[in-house]
Amino acid sequence: MRNIMSRRWIVAGSASLAASAAMPSQGRAQAGWPVSEIRLYVPASPGGSTDLLARLLKTVLDRELGATVVVVNQTAGGGTVATENVIQAKPDGGTLLVHHALLHTTNLFGRSKNSYRNLEPLATISEVNNLLATRADAPFSTMAQLKASLAAGGAGRLRLASQLGGTTQVLGQAVARWAGTGLRVVDAGSEADRIAALLGKQVDLALLTVSTAKQYERSGDVKVLALFNRQPDPIAPEWPTAASAGLDVHFPLTFTLYGPPGLPADLVGRVDAALARAAKDPAVAAQIAQIQQSPSHRDAAATRRYLDGEFAFVAEMIRAGQAGQGG
Repeated sequence: MRNIMSRRWIVAGSASLAASAAMPSQGRAQAGWPVSEIRLYVPASPGGSTDLLARLLKTVLDRELGATVVVVNQTAGGGTVATENVIQAKPDGGTLLVHHALLHTTNLFGRSKNSYRNLEPLATISEVNNLLATRADAPFSTMAQLKASLAAGGAGRLRLASQLGGTTQVLGQAVARWAGTGLRVVDAGSEADRIAALLGKQVDLALLTVSTAKQYERSGDVKVLALFNRQPDPIAPEWPTAASAGLDVHFPLTFTLYGPPGLPADLVGRVDAALARAAKDPAVAAQIAQIQQSPSHRDAAATRRYLDGEFAFVAEMIRAGQAGQGG
């Protein structure tokens, strides 16, 4: 149960990424990248969502920029060391970072002095959706029924499993504020631990990724109440969005490519052009789907605007949670 992403899936995904490296070039850079090697930092262990995306990016950037990309997994400090290494790197095109909203939470919870503002945002690449799930035997099957049950006090005080200090705590706080009363956000650890706590009846609700929820919905163990995206997820388009239940939260785990501060504008532009080409390539879209992510490309300017909004939402939810604890 703890191994949410099966060994079979990782092997299949890795094989697919390797195959993409052999694809014919569709737009290789006209001139060599300023350096021959790019170190692409990943603040996570091999085999997870961030790492699999980084390895897909490696094949794209190898082809498009004409440099050899080396993926560097660095988990120390919860990913803060990888971020710091990129911030301190020379802005010569030789160092990049793949990260997501955990960059915001580590900064806003005071575990890191660095935020996205200390980096050069280059593009968003893809996203993974989170959702709210409950056990199949729960007395509610929709967000409206959940809220009505909480308002009536019939459900008692429900426990929502998240991982404190991470992005699921932010989502948990958004749900708690929407619920108004009777819902307590608790720390249940990683996604594997959260699904175990839900099925073991230690909690009543859990925040899960779409791929994990799909697996347990098919087995008849859980039912999905809401997806935290304004658009349906391609993996399960039948699942309702939170916005449709009056909880207008758009907070997918969006993977962003960064460079060090001061990266020259011409290099930013070349990465922009390379990733724009890749975003139009059906083969790349298929590779993203194979690692159970959805394409979500933005250029550098749009990425900055997106990160501004994402950071503001995370800060608002953290403040709301702290105010609730103080009360």
